[in-house]
Amino acid sequence: MKAYILQLGYLELDSICLTTFATRATREHPRIQHDWIKAPVWAVLVDTGANKMLFDLGCMNGAMAPDGSGWSLDLQNRSPWFCPKGQSIDEQLALIGLTTKQIDTVVLSHFHGDHFGPIDKFTRTDIYIPKEDWLNALMITHIDSNLGHQTSYLRQCLDVVVKQYHPVAIGEDFELFPGVEIITLPGHTANLLGMVLHLDSGKCLVFPSDAVPTPEVYGPPVRYGGSIFDSISYLKSIEKVRKLEQKLHAQVMVSHSEKIFAGFKKAPEYYD
Repeated sequence: MKAYILQLGYLELDSICLTTFATRATREHPRIQHDWIKAPVWAVLVDTGANKMLFDLGCMNGAMAPDGSGWSLDLQNRSPWFCPKGQSIDEQLALIGLTTKQIDTVVLSHFHGDHFGPIDKFTRTDIYIPKEDWLNALMITHIDSNLGHQTSYLRQCLDVVVKQYHPVAIGEDFELFPGVEIITLPGHTANLLGMVLHLDSGKCLVFPSDAVPTPEVYGPPVRYGGSIFDSISYLKSIEKVRKLEQKLHAQVMVSHSEKIFAGFKKAPEYYD
């Protein structure tokens, strides 16, 4: 088995979007300047030999369209996405000799726009999704005709028809392929899918997606991320990841830390 980290650009945003009270005023310092930071956007290509699987997809093409036809202008202002040359999903797959047509399985951690973008490239693919987040995203984006109210859920992505959606409910952890486990980590969203890879070398990698966006959130002590659907589930999911890390002597692949991401192997290099 080989696991490739695909670089899919980066977001710029206020640090409090990733870690609650990353900056906070106090009586002694009543005016605090917030930090505008970069957060990597990425996906994982897992080649089991028999299957080619993607964990997450990054941002949609045209996300930053100036007319707001991609992401809303408000979202573009709050967390703009930048995609340097060579970091589109097609270009990243090409680094390892693949095209989107060769992907047979996609696992979406959740439906926020930086993880669920170019779904239209995978309409003939089996897509595993967190059931509760799917239902919540559909309700939010279809409850009225005003698309401008959307936050990170994108109606145009959710309306794409694919070969087969496979909803995974909270608690339905399972082995997708030999050495590839899918786990549920609700809290950041109504449900979220993580991935555990048991590599041939004996090394284990845990991909918690935005259940663990930064090392500050992971702790200890645990801190809340900046965007939370269910605070109690959020804490339980972090502890679930920590128990896996300890039990499997695993490396936890934090999702949005620029510093930690810099230390990851990037395609065409791989973990095996």
